[in-house]
Amino acid sequence: MKQKNIAIALALIMLLMPVFTFAMNKILFSRFNKMPLGLFEADLPLMSFMQLTKNFTGESFRYGFYLNFFGKRYSTNTMGFRVPEVTLSKDLIIFSGDSTIFGAGLNDEETVPYLTGKGFADKYDVVNAGIPGKAIPHNLLTLINFIEIANTNNIKIKYFINWIHGTDFNYERTLDDIRNRALKSNLTWKQELKARFPFLAEVWWAMRMHGGLGGPALTTTKTLFLERKKFNFKVSYTGPRQPYNEIYLKQNDEYFNWLQNLCAENNIVLLNVVHAPKYQDIVSRDGESEQIERILNKNNAEHIIKTKNIYWQKPEILPYIAKEDNDFGHFSKHGAKIVADHLISIIQIMEDNDLSRRKS
Repeated sequence: MKQKNIAIALALIMLLMPVFTFAMNKILFSRFNKMPLGLFEADLPLMSFMQLTKNFTGESFRYGFYLNFFGKRYSTNTMGFRVPEVTLSKDLIIFSGDSTIFGAGLNDEETVPYLTGKGFADKYDVVNAGIPGKAIPHNLLTLINFIEIANTNNIKIKYFINWIHGTDFNYERTLDDIRNRALKSNLTWKQELKARFPFLAEVWWAMRMHGGLGGPALTTTKTLFLERKKFNFKVSYTGPRQPYNEIYLKQNDEYFNWLQNLCAENNIVLLNVVHAPKYQDIVSRDGESEQIERILNKNNAEHIIKTKNIYWQKPEILPYIAKEDNDFGHFSKHGAKIVADHLISIIQIMEDNDLSRRKS
């Protein structure tokens, strides 16, 4: 009888722990340490991720997404993107991608777009259009929207940084689906329920992503107790490469080519940055980054930049990145700094070459 009671108690704990964990995050931590609306509220279950609350500023200690003992400042501008502000009086450098380029776990002034913008403050407005969850079709929508904005304001988009990571060419949502989710129109009954009950949808999503009823609680516990991974940074491991679904690969190929053609038609320099979000990719001679590079080359892409190559130019930085981030999915402040410096250098070389051509 005693063993049966213990088993029942354990089962109840497993059932209630995820709800308790997310309730604490939603009700307590979120109330006192808010994030911009759009990251955790009604947009999250529908994965639209197109814009955030406008003119938001605040510090967050929220666990389950970022863990920071001292809090990080997240501010948005008048357009609903993370700072810096965009005046629309200068030509644009646009960063479009997921939570890595958004700057998850970084203060406002530590993100790659912010640091890059400091290098061109007198010449360009830099747009941080990074939103957690974005993929290639989102980047395409961002480009379409900003071409219209630039034309309306009689300015130009000079550089579009197309941020890509391992799963982007396997992304299953269509452009129409993303538009509908962002506008909350033509939704299925399941999507309507997700929009009406975002907290329950968030709990369900987390349980599916993290392995069942105890998954969210276990993941949070590991994060809170800072389970550190062990890295040796020896370039010898060939990382597992995710097989691509042919339907999704073809679909995202089309979106990428559309994006590429729009840049060519509008005289926009397209920089394709392939981000290595996993340790296995960082140390692999032929990992996910190379897999994406081959897809881009097949599509005759120019200007392919791999973050793993930037890291290995300064290998002494790798332990610092691992220490701060416990992985490479999101940038540490050290990682963001060397990537921003690298992009500034590349853009400056392009600027100098362009100036030389015009003089000659």
